[in-house]
Amino acid sequence: MIKNEEKIFKIENIGCNCEGIAKTEDGSVVFIKNALKGETVKAKILSVKKNIAYAKVLDVQNPSEYRKESECPVFLKCGGCQALHMNYNYSLTVKKMIVEDCIKRIGKIETEIKDVIKSDKVYRYRNKLQIPVAYENGEIKIGFFAENSHRIVEVEDCLLQPEWNEKIIKIVKKFLIDNNISAYDERTKKGLVKHLVVREINNEFLIALVITGNSLPNYDKLINMLKKEFSEFSLLININKLNNNVVLTDNTNVLYGKGYIETEENGIKYNVSINTFVQVNSYIKNLIYKKVCEEAEGDIVIDAFSGGGFLTAMLSKKAKKVYGIEIVKEAVINADKLIKNNKIENVTNILGSCEEELPKLVKNINRQNFTVVLDPPRKGCEKEVLDALKQSKPKKIIYISCSPQTLARDLGYLTNKISLDNSDNLNEESLYEITIIQPYDMFPNTKHVETLACLIKKENV
Repeated sequence: MIKNEEKIFKIENIGCNCEGIAKTEDGSVVFIKNALKGETVKAKILSVKKNIAYAKVLDVQNPSEYRKESECPVFLKCGGCQALHMNYNYSLTVKKMIVEDCIKRIGKIETEIKDVIKSDKVYRYRNKLQIPVAYENGEIKIGFFAENSHRIVEVEDCLLQPEWNEKIIKIVKKFLIDNNISAYDERTKKGLVKHLVVREINNEFLIALVITGNSLPNYDKLINMLKKEFSEFSLLININKLNNNVVLTDNTNVLYGKGYIETEENGIKYNVSINTFVQVNSYIKNLIYKKVCEEAEGDIVIDAFSGGGFLTAMLSKKAKKVYGIEIVKEAVINADKLIKNNKIENVTNILGSCEEELPKLVKNINRQNFTVVLDPPRKGCEKEVLDALKQSKPKKIIYISCSPQTLARDLGYLTNKISLDNSDNLNEESLYEITIIQPYDMFPNTKHVETLACLIKKENV
């Protein structure tokens, strides 16, 4: 195979990015975006690396029964969605297959994977918009990055966002153009505005512009423009002078409004700031958190990677003592306010990284009756976190993951199926057995899947 070559392929499987997988006569593997299992497609080779190639569909010769037309005009250009070409129920089947494959192939674990729990909404489900702003080819563009690039695909209305996203994108772009405010140019590393970030809860908005300077010119005009469309909002600037992929720093200034949203769920009042981690799909979040609370056992619960402390507060009703560990300072400040405002007396929030704080914490409660809840970022848990769990032997480990790959790796290590380095002893019997692996469709129409796994310590070990 050579680049730009056009060939006919029979799609044999679906990959972890929801792409079709084909094989050539010499055994090479071809990943073909927008192709479904069972289809025969004409595709163009985009790149070749040894015995692996990447291609795009030019023509589908026998469409799958699960194929549908995408409602999004930029689906094949934008890198935000990967499953808009398949019907919803089939996408759930694909996501279950992805979790099964990772658990078996990476974690070396043979166990049942439950069917993926549906979202109540397939579109318009996100409560957060995070979208790049850039200067390209002599003009300001607001949109999502094309797949595997930092080239902006302009978006006027993202179907995964509620209808308000179209209004806010339009207003911000007009404000920047009318007031001659520069957008960030990745080539020159110059320009003021890098991202637009919006959080919405109960029709109240946090609207933040991420900028490379210290102030936003003429922001009063933007406030007036937003007032014409929205009654409850705060306008913020987040100052980010870093030349990396970090979007939000901890340096945020409020230009208008409170700067946070006050809300209440499950009888718990809490505040959400622009930096607070909140799951983007509220319906699925509530299902997962309810399941976590059902599974948690023991006198003590540790909520690792605890964010703004909402789940920690829910867990306070299940245990005598609950600890939350979180590395983002602003989130811990909000979590402390949460327990104070709700008069919760059995929660302690700890500021710091889990790899540093969890080993110290579990050492002091060693062999007591406790549960650890893990909800790490996509990269999964550091080895120090997993080692602390294996040494302290909590009664239960509940793991929430947005990455089947790192979940499988960490579960494999916790159950002594795989090694993370050459010093690990795989001959030891596992302390834990997996009781449930339950995927949830937190992110409909994308390749992503949220998964909850429960491990329980075996008796007499």
